[in-house]
Amino acid sequence: MCPCVNQDKVLDSIKKLLDAGIPFKTRRVMVTQKRMENLHRKGLQPNLGVNASICIIDDEGRLFVNKHVALGEKARQAGFSERYVKGMWDVPGGWARKEEGLEEAAVREFREETGLLIHPTNVCGVIIWRVESPDGGVFEIYDANLNAKIIGGTLSLNPDEVETARFLSLKDIKALVEQGEAEETLITRYYWSKTPCNLKTNRSSAI
Repeated sequence: MCPCVNQDKVLDSIKKLLDAGIPFKTRRVMVTQKRMENLHRKGLQPNLGVNASICIIDDEGRLFVNKHVALGEKARQAGFSERYVKGMWDVPGGWARKEEGLEEAAVREFREETGLLIHPTNVCGVIIWRVESPDGGVFEIYDANLNAKIIGGTLSLNPDEVETARFLSLKDIKALVEQGEAEETLITRYYWSKTPCNLKTNRSSAI
């Protein structure tokens, strides 16, 4: 998942959703100076980036999640989050590239990680990651969560990024969080993907 320059229209679409009342949550994260410098180089603006996370619920009410490959101490020294250092569980997703909308980014990222083709239907929530470094630097990541359906392809996990993938119940997800194998935001993603959201404007028109 390589962060690249994002297009302004992606951020504009997310801000429209927030203005319309889409659920959101803000999280604060501390990173090393080295990691912050990397984010500033590759963001939409010097202090801003956009991410697409894909939430798929099966007929049994379980959420599709994958376990990232553990990158170890080298990743920690480079300033990556524990999600990559320890190989934690989360929904598939990644940064939007130049000339991509949220839908295009979601389809590409899911295909790259799992080999499966999806159809995104709507944005169900936004996590705003406020990333800070010891020198006072700040970088914000707008992490848009998109509901989607699997419409094709064959499960073929990218060995460089994903160790395993499966559908998990809310009970299983909570257990992973309690064991430190997933962040609490995974529970938030689950609830958002299952709960209808009434907005002042059409959600899907802003994807």
